[in-house]
Order: sequence, then C-alpha cells, then structure tokens
Amino acid sequence: MTHDFEPVVLGEPGAPQVLLGPPELDHLGVSLKGRYLQAGDVIPVDPSLAAFFRTLDREWRGWAGAKTWTSIGDNCTIEARHDGIGHILLVASLHEPGMDREEVQGWTASLEVRIDVSELSTIARKLADFDE
Repeated sequence: MTHDFEPVVLGEPGAPQVLLGPPELDHLGVSLKGRYLQAGDVIPVDPSLAAFFRTLDREWRGWAGAKTWTSIGDNCTIEARHDGIGHILLVASLHEPGMDREEVQGWTASLEVRIDVSELSTIARKLADFDE
C-alpha cells in the first residue's frame, strides 16, 4: 500500500518550524526552518519518536525539567519542556552524523519551537502512521 504523507510540522505558522518527514526508504527528513536558519538531515524511521509524543500527550498537564528523545545514530535530539500554561517548548537539534561532541569539529544546528498541548495527540498519530 502506498501512502501520500505530508510532513509533520512542529511550530506555529509564521514562526520557526521543525518539519518531520515524510518517510522515504525507511528514513525521515528533519528540517529546521527559522528566520536565519535552514538545516536538514535524515534519520531512520523509529517508532520511539511517536512514543515520545504520546508520552508528552499523556502528561499534557506538565512535568518538571526536560524530556528528551534521541534518534538512532544520535544525529537528532528533541528536548521538550512544559511552560506550565498549555504550551510545549521543543528544541530540535541536528548534529553531524557520527560527530564526537567532545571535539569542536563538525556542525550542530538547533531551533526552538512552541506547540500547544492540544496538538500532541495529532502529532503522535501522524508520526505513528510513518511507521506502517
């Protein structure tokens, strides 16, 4: 069965955004788009990404500190913090694949976006669809 997937967009229209997908050959594109930043990479399709957003959705009322997801290969991380008033602040970071973070070589790009807690279940469902 062939699916026509749209990327999952994290962030508000007119503000910085993170785009996940669509899946292609068992990989997802990850794009960071800000006013002065455009960065992208690919990560393996991984059901733990949808599970991360399901966890955030279950805990939508808030949590202390940060919750972090890391891709297979460690080239993408997503850190989530709850602002206590119904929004999630996500920091998506891309790292040069295989980069030794102890050295000052390679590249890293990070972007913070804000999403409403009401979007979490839709995001999780769309990401889970990528795994099928």
